[in-house]
Amino acid sequence: MESQQIDSKSLVKKIENIAKEYFVSKKEINSIGGFLDPNVIDADSPFQKYIEKVNCAYCTLTDIEKAIINNDFFYQNYPMWWKNSFNRSTYYRYRIKAMAHFLEAFENELI
Repeated sequence: MESQQIDSKSLVKKIENIAKEYFVSKKEINSIGGFLDPNVIDADSPFQKYIEKVNCAYCTLTDIEKAIINNDFFYQNYPMWWKNSFNRSTYYRYRIKAMAHFLEAFENELI
């Protein structure tokens, strides 16, 4: 059980860092007007490539995995959002699978 907890903490930390870099990248692109005008986006920009890498990894997830990754790491506006859908043990079981799947997809994405 302890190794699963360590793995879970490690996964959380990695995905929190991915989310942080994702929002930094969005901010950088937005500061040059990229989201306001798609024609301004530089396809070779490391910020744009990072956003695409995150989006591609996200697209590989199931609907439940997407909800977990989105609500727990990217848009954390609803604490305990999962209570109406899952009991605690089911949520944490799904959460570990979602984190592992997202991280694997992210690390294997070749952008």
